[in-house]
Amino acid sequence: MFPYSPRPGTVTALDDPVPAAEKKARAARLRALSHDACLARWRTKIGCEDLVLVDRPAAVRDDYCPWLVDPAAPVGELLRVRGAAVSDEGVLAA
Repeated sequence: MFPYSPRPGTVTALDDPVPAAEKKARAARLRALSHDACLARWRTKIGCEDLVLVDRPAAVRDDYCPWLVDPAAPVGELLRVRGAAVSDEGVLAA
C-alpha cells in the first residue's frame, strides 16, 4: 500500500486536492486494517494441518499464507505442518 502521488505531465499532476498528511494517514489506516485482517486469517490456521513449501526460513501455502517453520528445513521441501500460534510475520508451525 502506498499513497497516490501525481506524475508530472499527467492530467491530475496539478490538481491533487488531498493534502500529503491526509494521504499518509489514510495509508497508515489501510495498512493497520490489512494487518488485522491477516492476523485474523492466520488465526484460523491454529490447530490445522497443512502442506507448505519451504522457500526460506519460512514457508508458503498455495493460498500465500506465510508459515514460520524450522530454519533448518531444506528450501524446496514440502512439509506437513500444524498451526501452533500466530506472530506478526505469519503462522508458527508446530
